Amino acid sequence: MIFTSLSPNLEIDDVLVAVKALLNPFKYKRGNSLITLEKYFKGNKVYLYDSGRTSLKIFLNALNLSPGSEVLIQAFTCVAVPGPILASNLTPVYVDIDETLTMDPSDLKKKITKNSRVLIIQHTFGSLAKTKELIQIAKENNMFVIEDSAHALGSNLNSQADAIFYSFGRDKPISSVFGSALVVNNPNIKITKKLDYPSNFWIIQQLVHPVITFKIKVLYNFGGRFFFYLVKKTRLLSRSVEADEKQGEESRYLGKALPNALASLAVNQLKKLEKFNAHRTFCANYYDKHLLKGITRQKTTNSIYLRYWISDENSDVIYNECKKRGVLLGSWYNTPIAPEGVNYKKVNYSRNCLTAERLSKNSLNLPTHISVKEKHLRKIVKIVNEYSANK
Repeated sequence: MIFTSLSPNLEIDDVLVAVKALLNPFKYKRGNSLITLEKYFKGNKVYLYDSGRTSLKIFLNALNLSPGSEVLIQAFTCVAVPGPILASNLTPVYVDIDETLTMDPSDLKKKITKNSRVLIIQHTFGSLAKTKELIQIAKENNMFVIEDSAHALGSNLNSQADAIFYSFGRDKPISSVFGSALVVNNPNIKITKKLDYPSNFWIIQQLVHPVITFKIKVLYNFGGRFFFYLVKKTRLLSRSVEADEKQGEESRYLGKALPNALASLAVNQLKKLEKFNAHRTFCANYYDKHLLKGITRQKTTNSIYLRYWISDENSDVIYNECKKRGVLLGSWYNTPIAPEGVNYKKVNYSRNCLTAERLSKNSLNLPTHISVKEKHLRKIVKIVNEYSANK
């Protein structure tokens, strides 16, 4: 079975690193992996946290904004972005996207008000947004800028933003199950809050994630599928998004510093980042060449292709046919604020981003990760072309 979302970067060496970390409890929280990981990122200051949500909240809190100040973000995003804004007693304002699936500068200009204080620029699926233009608009309106590069590690950002944050979540460019780096470029922004490390129990729960997930993927058709169901029901494996977050609430499990044990997973994957991104580009080029020309796809010329996005009126049929033949496609983002079930009222989204509404309806993600071989690409393309509404 080929998965798009289930720990797509995971390889056997990552499992061995996780086992080694599990057997070394004295270095669960502090150790050299944190130093190594921090040195990878270049900026005025680098801070390591348990999630992109924590990085974003820490940054927003450091700005000392008035309650209710507006933070402008794009629709076609995850609830993990508005969540920290709401938790900081600020107001998310949604800007529409264009065919690149990144923020539309013309709509940004329309959404800015006298209360706008922060702009978050999202690089969707690793496709670089119109960053220079967006930053120029923000600076003309005296706004702080942070880049959401959760999908874009390894891209050539050349950032002029006040800060950037990266994610090491289980389905991001590299994975430590949970994890994030906040890179602050503006020397006038001071991060003073110190966070505690998570509990040993939480650390162990994340370290067993690669071990269990690897077994599930290998044995999926031989009992692994049922085992996956069991570990989700019993919460042996943590969830990437909690039910409370869909209601605009904070995750009760996050808000900590990144522990050394998880940093060791990230460091191991960083060694493979260039290989991962080269393979993603190879897969994307194959899809570009062989998919029917009429199939809607993300318009981009500068991307690491974390996933290859398409939209098709027969998306449900394509998804089900792929599943029958051993390929589980992804669905980022099949709603303007994902995942499905988000309470739009609680996250202050009024469905006023028409392009995001339209493009999210029939979203599908084709896999680009390191386990996808050319034979899989041929199979996926054949199914998509056969069942596409655009044939």
